[in-house]
Amino acid sequence: MCGHCKAMAPEYKKAAEKLKGLVKVVAIDCDSHQQLCGQYGFPTVRLFQSNKKSSPLDYQGPRTAKAFIKYAVSQLPATHLTSVSAKKPLQTFLDSKDLGRALLVSSKSSIPPLLKSLSLEYKDRLSFALVKESDSESVKTLNVAKAPALVLFPKESDEAVAYNGELKYAELKKFLDKYAPEKLEKRSEGKSKSKKESKTESKKETETPQEPFDPSIPAVTTQAELQSLCTEKPGICIVSFLGDEEDESIQAELKKSLTVLSAVKKAQYEKKSHKTMLPGLIAINGRKKAYRPFRGAFDEASINSFLKDMLTKGPNFEFKFEPQLDDKPAQGAMKTESSPAVEPTGEPVVQKAAEEL
Repeated sequence: MCGHCKAMAPEYKKAAEKLKGLVKVVAIDCDSHQQLCGQYGFPTVRLFQSNKKSSPLDYQGPRTAKAFIKYAVSQLPATHLTSVSAKKPLQTFLDSKDLGRALLVSSKSSIPPLLKSLSLEYKDRLSFALVKESDSESVKTLNVAKAPALVLFPKESDEAVAYNGELKYAELKKFLDKYAPEKLEKRSEGKSKSKKESKTESKKETETPQEPFDPSIPAVTTQAELQSLCTEKPGICIVSFLGDEEDESIQAELKKSLTVLSAVKKAQYEKKSHKTMLPGLIAINGRKKAYRPFRGAFDEASINSFLKDMLTKGPNFEFKFEPQLDDKPAQGAMKTESSPAVEPTGEPVVQKAAEEL
């Protein structure tokens, strides 16, 4: 912890204790949360307003408990409560019965910070109003003998309930919770869980079981095999051109290449990112009509890097034809004949997400 932080810590902690129930005060350990601190800068004090769309305010005042408290309280909005006056009469406030109505009778000239904080805490669950003690008519209507006092009218009721406890946050919250509906996130939590569980179950029912891993590299010698093993399957299909297996002069190289492809296939299978056939060299997305030729060293690391780039970077090329093989089967297990349909068009295809490839 830096020297400035060490000096400020006791004052900040003291302010947090005094502001309890009014403003939420937190501290972040930037050694453990470097990314978050890097976003907002440190050491610094920022105030996040109740309106989540507003940018945080950068506090530039003295690093003392008194200054912290004064600043935080000054930023509490009064937009969620009513100040009863000639323009905003008491009866108008009481006639709105869709929510419970809490009224604080106060002798103070300004709106108490605690009332502002409560109006934020119970936003859209209770309505709050301030009645000045000098408004004798309203005070008489509420049957209040002395300020400060809190009176609450439950939802759709004209019967007042007088609060007799201490005017402190914890005690007031216990009282108000009896007349306020649960917070929206709590009410919807059960529904969200049910929907999530339902989606999970539905996904489990519709998921196709993953095929057991087959290390062999299938040969593509006909149009039907090309479609069934490659273009009609979801995900990436890799087509590798390795030469004629009957050519004795390339047997060693062919065996080496097949070993590389098998290792790549296993690595991709274990990542569960591609559950389709995986030889190498041309990556094809049959549904999106997109492909990308592999250019690089024919080894496991290079091919895995190629696949990663295809998923995240591009560019990939569009083909507007159905890939075709000659009617005459190619000679050799891994040798294929390609038509001009796979020539690059030069038109990049941008993927929306890697899993859609």
